[in-house]
Amino acid sequence: MIKPLSLGVIAFLLLINLRTNAQQTVVHTFEIAEISYGIYTSKTVAKEPMAGSPTGYHNVTDTSVLVKRTQRIPAKLGIQFGAEYKVSADGNSTVPVEVEWVLPAVYDPAKGTTNTSLKYPLAIPANMVNNSSYTLEKKSEVLKGNWVLNIYHDSKIVYSKKFVLY
Repeated sequence: MIKPLSLGVIAFLLLINLRTNAQQTVVHTFEIAEISYGIYTSKTVAKEPMAGSPTGYHNVTDTSVLVKRTQRIPAKLGIQFGAEYKVSADGNSTVPVEVEWVLPAVYDPAKGTTNTSLKYPLAIPANMVNNSSYTLEKKSEVLKGNWVLNIYHDSKIVYSKKFVLY
């Protein structure tokens, strides 16, 4: 038989355990908000190799400047288009996302391959404005039609923007 004092001690220990577990539980927040979209200019500061990319690399750019807010983009060499957004999350660390560009069939004659999408992982700085854009750098990329920017977090689309190249 358990004595009343023992029941009190057990209840007290359970209460402490519940409070300790509650203090250790961290609620992670994630939200993405569109700032702008359209045609941009930026300065490329680095080129990282990227398998599966039509150009074979991924541009790392400095500050992007919005030239025109639009979803209608002229299909011509050198045009850069995309979106600016802010990822709000706990802390000031980076947030893992996947960026995907769904595009008309881009044929690479050098490789003999056709791409209809390009998806790559990225660590986005939290609580800062970020930009994901695509620059038409090869003649084979200059294709009219729908181009869609999707951003995934935890395997779910959290942002999507359609552009029409004409």
